[in-house]
Amino acid sequence: MYSVIKENKKVLLICAFFFFGILFATSAYIDKAQETYVSAIRQRVEEQKELLKEEIALVQTDRVTKTIEDIIVDCNTTYRARFDEQLSLLSQLKGQDLLEVEQLFYMCGDFYALQKVVMVATIERELEVYEDLISLLTVADSKINTDEFALESWKQIVATEARKSELSLDLVAVQGDIIQGLKNNLTIKSDEMQAMLVEGQKIKEELYALSITQKTDTQESVTP
Repeated sequence: MYSVIKENKKVLLICAFFFFGILFATSAYIDKAQETYVSAIRQRVEEQKELLKEEIALVQTDRVTKTIEDIIVDCNTTYRARFDEQLSLLSQLKGQDLLEVEQLFYMCGDFYALQKVVMVATIERELEVYEDLISLLTVADSKINTDEFALESWKQIVATEARKSELSLDLVAVQGDIIQGLKNNLTIKSDEMQAMLVEGQKIKEELYALSITQKTDTQESVTP
């Protein structure tokens, strides 16, 4: 009887060792799999951050991706040069020259603003992907310190660019209103025209202020 009990204990002990061996191996496998998964997501986060940095660098220097460049095309160089020239002399234009600048405005006036709008939409989307990847990473590893990804700083930079994009469209609209006002024989000194000029100046000043803020945010808040 004693030998049977002893034999049973031996079997139970072997089973226990076998069970804990499997448990340890499974735990080690899961830890390794999680480590690999976390490493893969972190790599994707870093890749997305680099893409975001590259595209923000483009929009901050009034450049665009090749895709956007191919989609939103400027008027031809002759019209562009003529429009820029006439725009600088806008207050002096009369008659046929005003008709010409109006036509050029419809062909060339909103080109840069539209490019910026699409470029900003692109970086907003890239920011969303970046944020989603960070969220996924924190689910995979709760010990991750999200401060290292400077997400709020990136959001502020993108928000600044979005505001600049809105202002660029507003400035185009004011330019169109001024051209129409001159066509309707409003003088530069009229209250209506002065109000439009003041509005245009306010937009330019805000754009300038945001550009200064943009440089500070990029240099101080977002590290490579």
